[in-house]
Amino acid sequence: MKNPLTVISPYTHLAGHYWAYTVDMTKAFMAAGREVKAYAALPPRNTRDLPLLEWTVCAPWVTVLQSLEKRNRGWGSKSDALLRNLEFYLCLRNAVKDGGDGSIFCVESRHQLLLKAVMKTNRRFSTLCVGAPDQVTLTRRADLYRRAFATGRLEFIVETEAVRQAWEPLAGEHAVHIPAALTERTDPILDKAEARMRLGLPREAFIPLFFGTHREGKDYRTAIEAAKLSKSQPTLLFAGPLISGNDPEALLLELGYDHAVSWKRYYPDDAVALLFDACDAVMLPYERGYTKGSGVLLQACKYGKPVIASDTGHLAEFVSRHSTGLLYKPGNTESLASVYDRMAEGQQIGAASMKLNIQRTVLEYNWKKLVERYLEIFDGEGSQSIKHGLLPS
Repeated sequence: MKNPLTVISPYTHLAGHYWAYTVDMTKAFMAAGREVKAYAALPPRNTRDLPLLEWTVCAPWVTVLQSLEKRNRGWGSKSDALLRNLEFYLCLRNAVKDGGDGSIFCVESRHQLLLKAVMKTNRRFSTLCVGAPDQVTLTRRADLYRRAFATGRLEFIVETEAVRQAWEPLAGEHAVHIPAALTERTDPILDKAEARMRLGLPREAFIPLFFGTHREGKDYRTAIEAAKLSKSQPTLLFAGPLISGNDPEALLLELGYDHAVSWKRYYPDDAVALLFDACDAVMLPYERGYTKGSGVLLQACKYGKPVIASDTGHLAEFVSRHSTGLLYKPGNTESLASVYDRMAEGQQIGAASMKLNIQRTVLEYNWKKLVERYLEIFDGEGSQSIKHGLLPS
């Protein structure tokens, strides 16, 4: 029998994909026959998602220091960074202290704490790393990273090839590209008219959905200005918690665009399907130079919706490779207005086959297909067997 797996996910209580990633990954590991124990700062949001998982709570008192609402709105602040360090440290300490020989996988980690743990213990560690190294990492902390990777007991799992290449000078073959994975849809599919009636949305409008956290880097200004310029005058639907000063509601007021709805709150998993069923397309309006992936890119496929994405980085590569939507020039209102109109009129090139392309993409990025690549990493086989993390064929 394979060694049990320890999962550290300290931020499941915060806005973002932390909870969904933890649920989806852990279900996939357990379905593959792996015993899993999870460590988080706070209790699980609900136990029905992971009824058989052993869950260790490491910092239930953290909300006394700062409310979750303030934490989510102050994403990236000094106080948030300090609390994230504390939460990860406590989860990491408990996981190591509990012993065992199995691999420790971090859904999210604080790198310096993780690197020190790698060099002070004999456990194998891996972490999901969604971004490229910053300048401080490449200069002042480069030696610390190289020494940790040199132990052969640390792997960075990255979701895009661009991020893998950015880490390669420090990590070598220990930065492994495994694309983000999808779970199968289990919710009943609602007719678009029914979904819109339930949400109080206009029945006949063209509705692009902006789903997820409202944070810096999402170019809402261009999206709204393009809507004003377009012939289709889409009803823009913003749904997700506000974690920065990039407030779509404030921009809508500033720019004077009335065909829009802004619901700034967290949506639990069982409320997400209704939003996607009600929309016509899913928006990924990132600024030029954005290289990370996006969970929403695959969520759109899961719910059978085409995307409208800025033509940059991994977003452009994914949409171009799989033909699951349309691209526009980042920051260009005329380009996006044209895409709005093409999508609204159903005249975009390849519209007839786009649904089939989305269905094929769901099969290619299914957890059942990708979970073995994670397990190879956990069992110490990843750097050799999936070197450079080639996409599944």
